[in-house]
Order: sequence, then structure tokens, then C-alpha cells
Amino acid sequence: MGQVTKHLGGIAKGFAIVGGLVLTGIAQGLQQEGGLEARHVLGLVLVVACTWIHTTFPPPKAKAKSA
Repeated sequence: MGQVTKHLGGIAKGFAIVGGLVLTGIAQGLQQEGGLEARHVLGLVLVVACTWIHTTFPPPKAKAKSA
């Protein structure tokens, strides 16, 4: 992921992570006979939302303490 951030930036990295999570969830749902359970879908939504929020609104960088 370091190369993605270096060449495309943090926003592209966030989209890549979210896209990968969604594709993984879809693939897992198609692989299982009963599809995804509600708890899996809820977990996927929460992780995607948190990743998107963290990417869009990153925490402020700590200021360096002067000696």
C-alpha cells in the first residue's frame, strides 16, 4: 500500500481499501450457500464507514515538542 499512497495519495488508498472490502464481502456471500448473515453485512458496513471517515477526515498530526 505504500506505493499506492506514494503515487496516488491517501484518498486513492482509502478507495482501494474500501473497494477491496466490498469485493471480498460480495465474493464471500456468493461462495456461501446461505449468503452473508446480517452480522457480516453489518460488520462490513461499519468497517467501510470507519475506513471512509478515517480517510476523509484523518486525525490531526501531533505538533513536535520543542526542547
